[in-house]
Amino acid sequence: MAKQRGIRRWARDSLRLTNPKNNGIANFSREEFTVLGVLGEGGFSTVYEVSHHAASCNTVESQEQRKNQEVQQCIYAMKVVREDLQDCKELMRKAYKDLVNEAKIMSKLDHPNILRLRGVPKCPGKCYGDFFIVADRLVCTLSERIQKWKAMAQSQEQLFPLKANYAFQLATALQHLHNHQIIYRDLKTENIGFKADDTVQLFDFGMARQLGGSPRRREWLRSSASFDSDSDSSAFSSDSQEEVFKMTRCGTQRYMPREALLGGLYSLKSDCYSFALVFWEMLTETKPFHYMTPAVHKILVCEKGERPPLAKHSFPFEIEDLLKRAWEDDISERLTMTQICDRLFLIVEDRPRKSSNNMTQDHCRNANTRVTVGLSMAVEVAIDAECTHEMSIEVTPTWLPSFVPFVPFDGVGELITPVIS
Repeated sequence: MAKQRGIRRWARDSLRLTNPKNNGIANFSREEFTVLGVLGEGGFSTVYEVSHHAASCNTVESQEQRKNQEVQQCIYAMKVVREDLQDCKELMRKAYKDLVNEAKIMSKLDHPNILRLRGVPKCPGKCYGDFFIVADRLVCTLSERIQKWKAMAQSQEQLFPLKANYAFQLATALQHLHNHQIIYRDLKTENIGFKADDTVQLFDFGMARQLGGSPRRREWLRSSASFDSDSDSSAFSSDSQEEVFKMTRCGTQRYMPREALLGGLYSLKSDCYSFALVFWEMLTETKPFHYMTPAVHKILVCEKGERPPLAKHSFPFEIEDLLKRAWEDDISERLTMTQICDRLFLIVEDRPRKSSNNMTQDHCRNANTRVTVGLSMAVEVAIDAECTHEMSIEVTPTWLPSFVPFVPFDGVGELITPVIS
């Protein structure tokens, strides 16, 4: 009975997404596309490269929908439930649920470094397999870009400004998610891509979850939370960044924080831990913990607190301190994404910085300028000794484009693998 109610709920969600008034999301039918090839396949989904018949663009009902259909000469990526799951209703139901959940989350987000949903079916139909999502195609993933860096003659020092800029773009995307109380849960280099203009794009929201709920439900979850419970429940602290939710374990083991891997506990700061490992991987061009098996990783990293090496890479103090505080085991000591954005903003802008253990609010001074970076990201520019002009800037770089393309789905994750490779 509960399963039937769940199915009806997800069916209603898919119908809401197909409403042409829903955030200007375009409505497509499968007949409007020609499959050009397979881009990737995961545990529950397949992603195809498709071309859209240009003549169909005349049927778009709004200007926003028309823009969503006409990008990149009508070349898209289409994500669908795998056909070979048709024989297993339980897996098919889960795959459909995850795909609709991904579309719901994507439809709420509008950020230059986050994949933006382009379209859904005109009608979801009566079968789970009828639902799909459409978005743009990217040129490569961060994992592929790192392999190219390895083959280049440029030193890590020469590439550092570029990598720091990529990290800042990624951090602003995650900050945007957290501002909407959405946890990503599967951050890794394979889920980060690039547009042709080199803009970073975060994609694949299959494991992302919207946190929170009604005050009454939040109070019930607070009183009933249990570390050992197998069902979804939540434990709350006074800081929304540190609210810990009991969820089904998912993700890729090397990037998972201790609380997620050992207890299935997730908070917004779980993404911060994963970000630190991804950033370290970008800087060193090396997979973290590549020499460990899953069992060894669980002992050395989760129980004994081992982390990727820092000293031998001679990172600037600001980078080393950021990494150490972002991959802290203690959630209360771990940096938030806003704090990470603040630090990276200063690094990318190459402003003078003072070395301090607490950089939630950083004050940077030279003879003519004073930069204050905190939650408001306010910048004060001293015109002279007696006159100060103040302006506010967004954390998100204003020079970035207004839409986000798509890259292949990478699967459900690699929680258990023979070797962490």
